[in-house]
Amino acid sequence: MAEETAKIKLYRKTYQLPRLNRPDLLILQDQIQERQQLIKTGKRIRNTWLGLRKKEEPLNFEETFQELERLVGDYNQLIRFLTDHKDEYRRFFLSLTEEIKAAVAVKCQKLAET
Repeated sequence: MAEETAKIKLYRKTYQLPRLNRPDLLILQDQIQERQQLIKTGKRIRNTWLGLRKKEEPLNFEETFQELERLVGDYNQLIRFLTDHKDEYRRFFLSLTEEIKAAVAVKCQKLAET
């Protein structure tokens, strides 16, 4: 599994930056695309007899509605993921800003003393 953070180095210090391209997000994106395609075509493709043949089965109204409900759930999950990620980035940059301010203040104080 890929790491959920990426390392960046600023002012000789390494920071952990939250990553957006995590495997769970990529899986969710694929799932959304598959559901959209299924709803758009209205046909489910099933493998038959040892997977050698594929068979298209039309979706009935109830199945289409269920897929729409699942798609809405997927989008809600995506929104939660992106909101959480936005909050992680906000915390990261607030922390980084405070550390940079402190480092600059120390440098300014050293310059003032010389």
